[in-house]
Amino acid sequence: MIIVGLALSLLYLWTAQITADQPWAMRRYVPVVLPILIIAATYPISVLLRKSAAVIRAGALALAVVIVAVPAIVTVPMAGAREEVPQLAQVQRICAAVGHNGAVLEVDAPAQTSYSQTIRSYCNVPSYALIPAQPAQLVPVRDAVAANHRVLYLLATDPAAIQFVGGTPPAPFSIVNTTRWPAC
Repeated sequence: MIIVGLALSLLYLWTAQITADQPWAMRRYVPVVLPILIIAATYPISVLLRKSAAVIRAGALALAVVIVAVPAIVTVPMAGAREEVPQLAQVQRICAAVGHNGAVLEVDAPAQTSYSQTIRSYCNVPSYALIPAQPAQLVPVRDAVAANHRVLYLLATDPAAIQFVGGTPPAPFSIVNTTRWPAC
């Protein structure tokens, strides 16, 4: 059991196959790596605590304190950090604005990455991406959406980048500023 756990831990630590700055990267370590690391850290301490020499026992206790204190000190500054706030409220406003007869077209890569599946799942409307969207492309898309008795909504993280055939963009149906952790 320990050998399998150590082998899997080494594999996950050597090549995590996920960007380290993603907060959910840690979930890959929960089932195997963390338990093995806890056992690896606590077993030597328990052996040292059984020794009769006071200096060795004091060293083991100090090591135990360090093992708990260092992660706590590193983690405390992130305790209140929230990513993408207030994205849920924004998605709910988008769903209310789009309604059941809407269709959403993401016109830039960040909008597609952040919202394409979210819009399909939460709003239960068609969602697709056209990057970069040119004015001549938007007219037939709007017509195809209208032929299916739907209204086309464009979604972009930078609405000023959208070019319209008439030149004048309509008023935005949702605006929000979200917090994001800096990427490493």
